[in-house]
Amino acid sequence: MAKNIVREEDVEKLVEGGRLTPVEQPPALPSNFNALTNPYPAGSLPLTMQYAPDLLNTQTRGGAVPTIRLMPIAPAGQVSVNSANQNAVEPVKKIANTAQTTANTANSTANTANATATTAATGVTTINSQTAVALVAGQFEQVPISTLNNTSLTPTLDNLLDGSVFGRVVNTALTSNKIDTTKSGVLANYGSLPNTVVSNSASVFAYTSTSTSANITWSSFDLFFSDGTTVTISSGSQAVSGLTAGTYFFYPFVAAGATTVSFVSGGSGSNGTPANLYAPQSAMASQTQNGQANCPLSVGSVTIVVTTGGSGSGGGSGRCCAHFTKVEHREKGIVPISECKIGDFIWARSGWTEIKQFKLVPQKTFVRFTTQDGASATVTSTHCITAIRDGEEKSVAAARVALTDFLISRDGYAAIKKIEMVQMEDGRKAVLSCSPDSVFFGGDESPALALHNLVPIS
Repeated sequence: MAKNIVREEDVEKLVEGGRLTPVEQPPALPSNFNALTNPYPAGSLPLTMQYAPDLLNTQTRGGAVPTIRLMPIAPAGQVSVNSANQNAVEPVKKIANTAQTTANTANSTANTANATATTAATGVTTINSQTAVALVAGQFEQVPISTLNNTSLTPTLDNLLDGSVFGRVVNTALTSNKIDTTKSGVLANYGSLPNTVVSNSASVFAYTSTSTSANITWSSFDLFFSDGTTVTISSGSQAVSGLTAGTYFFYPFVAAGATTVSFVSGGSGSNGTPANLYAPQSAMASQTQNGQANCPLSVGSVTIVVTTGGSGSGGGSGRCCAHFTKVEHREKGIVPISECKIGDFIWARSGWTEIKQFKLVPQKTFVRFTTQDGASATVTSTHCITAIRDGEEKSVAAARVALTDFLISRDGYAAIKKIEMVQMEDGRKAVLSCSPDSVFFGGDESPALALHNLVPIS
């Protein structure tokens, strides 16, 4: 087979014709050239990487862009190039493939999350088997999570309804988050608010009796409540028959919303027709008298003595002193009466007497007595105090005590120096009953003056 031989004269003709440029000497190497860092020195290409003669044609033909056709790398050079590619490109390719895999996984996860969120927004009712708790129409309810934006309210107490078990106290009944009985929002003034009984006399009730009957009467009087309201109770009477001679007790009150007097009736120890009288005193009757919806008209019972030609009076609020009144306590010494409780013993005219009933209620208006020796006592205007009048001891309502009267002190008698009305916006009164002695010693600074806890029967 014939071989293509390039003759020297043919090359010279190509050079002369301008189709081939003579090869010049390569430039000198720079002084800092390092063969280790530049493995490709200047000079002619190795034979394995030379161009074929027909690829050297770079003339422009017909105005076209010159074309340079590169000759494929010779097999010997390809091995070196492939090795370089393998070392430099493959690690980058591996990292790129790993990043692509991670990106594909993240995209798949995002698509799944988006699908889950879309489903939750349109129909999921539970998450981890739990529904949402929201305020719906004022009530806490379990609702599907997907309906929260449509059915729920901002969870405030104003948006919450009272339930069958728990309820709210309205803000109108509070002062500094404390229940204030002077404000609206308390259940009712009857029973819910402490009341003061004000009558035209020291005693609300009077009675007459025979050996088998009693007739209780009362005049019209007013009930004053701590919220500033007043109710007038009409006059009336109550006859009781079927009795035997003896001492009985009755428990009067005004029921919620009423303007007439009622009596506790029936039960253990009750007597007469109707069964309004008790012998002996009844704790259950006293509990009923002081029920939530009732306004008691006495502290504990009122006494009746059934005998031929018997008569008397009692009841009302004539046994109240200021809460800061000092008394002598059997165990504690001198203490404010507000620190006492039922069952305690305080010093009375005849010795220690037991507190049988006791409560503290609001009271703004008081009467204060000051004696010539400096002792003083603050009581309600209807409180009965033992005074010496016309040479005799008499129980007189505080509002009716005169400067010419004398009070009983622990040292004997004390002349009255001053009587004054006292107004206390945050005042309270102690309403109590003692036995066996109803007259105990008390006072503003010391237990110096004799104070009643009962309205005596005339």
